[in-house]
Parts: sequence; C-alpha cells; structure tokens
Amino acid sequence: MPEHRGRIETIRLIGGSACLDFVNTANGRRANGSLGSFEENLCSPNDVATWAARANLTTPEEQATLLRAIASDPASANTRLAELIAFRDRLYRLFEATVDGRACADGTAELNRMLAHTLPYRHIAEGGDGAPFQWNWMQAITAENLFDRILGPVALCAAELLTGELGRLRLCASDDCDWMFLDTSKSGRRRWCQMDVCGNRAKARRHARAAGL
Repeated sequence: MPEHRGRIETIRLIGGSACLDFVNTANGRRANGSLGSFEENLCSPNDVATWAARANLTTPEEQATLLRAIASDPASANTRLAELIAFRDRLYRLFEATVDGRACADGTAELNRMLAHTLPYRHIAEGGDGAPFQWNWMQAITAENLFDRILGPVALCAAELLTGELGRLRLCASDDCDWMFLDTSKSGRRRWCQMDVCGNRAKARRHARAAGL
C-alpha cells in the first residue's frame, strides 16, 4: 500500500480525548477502507514532541528537554519512535474492535503492559503555599524512557475511556477515514470525525451519485 507522509504541525486534534488524538496521528488502517494509501504523521521523533506539545501533554520546558534528548541520541530516539508507533497501532486495533463489538485480547494486554510500565512515573506532589496536592508525571527524560512521559498519560486516558466513556466512542463513518472521536452531541448520533471534511465529502459523493456522475 502506498504511504503518504502528513504534517504533524497542522493535523487537527478532534478526537475529544488525548488517546483518540494519538491514534488519529495515522490514517488508512481500516481493512475495508477505500483510502488506498497509508498516511503517517509521526514521521520522526521530533514529530512526537510536536504532537505532545500541541495536545497539551507536555509543558514548553518538557518539550525542550525532549528535543535535546532526541538530538543527543538519534538512534535510540528512532527505536523509541518505532515502539511508540507499534503501541499506537495496537491501541487503534483495540478501539476499532471495541466499536465493532469484538474482543481484542492482544490490544487489552498491550494497554495493560503500557500502564504497568508507565504508571510508576506518576506521583503525588505538594502544590506549595497551601495549594492542593496534585498528580504529576516524572520530569527526567533519558534515552530509555524518552516517550514514557507522553505514553503514560495516553495509556491512562485510554483506560479511563474504556471504563467510563465507551458508549461515546465512534469511528468516522467515511470509508476513506479511520479517525476516532468521542460523540458528545446531545443526540448521540454524530457520524463524522469532521463535518467540514468527511461529512462534506460524503455529501458531495451522494450528490454525484444522484446526478449519475
């Protein structure tokens, strides 16, 4: 299947949840889809840092630290990128199966593995000056844990979605898009990840068929 390289700087974050925006960093994975190509938007380790900052998963200081760590050991960074993408695609399969009412034992096991790996990085910190306690994630970033600061919140978000908001999980109705989103509409009947993109394309196809084109 041909591969198309996207631009992480402009990709829309429309999932309504960080874990859905994470799986939406690629397109073209549906077995019955008609896109005809695979689009990858995490083309380099730096793209992960850019996406995480745009998704508000890291602070500017953490992003700067992450970029320095990537630059200091490019080989390790690319290894970690491959591992991150493998987790993303397994998470996508878990969500896809769930939407279809199917079990996905491998996906569940992979999510549990990531939770066990990253949750030890989460800790309670004092707010200071009488502020309330708060959850924080580890700050130290090394070649070995390069993307764990990002994958920890993503994995926790996925677990909370599956155990809490599962009934709102949707797969875009367009057969040339495999993006996912939380349907927060009052009717609960939202079909498109983006009405101005996938919805309008579907409308144009319907009009073309009706016109015999």
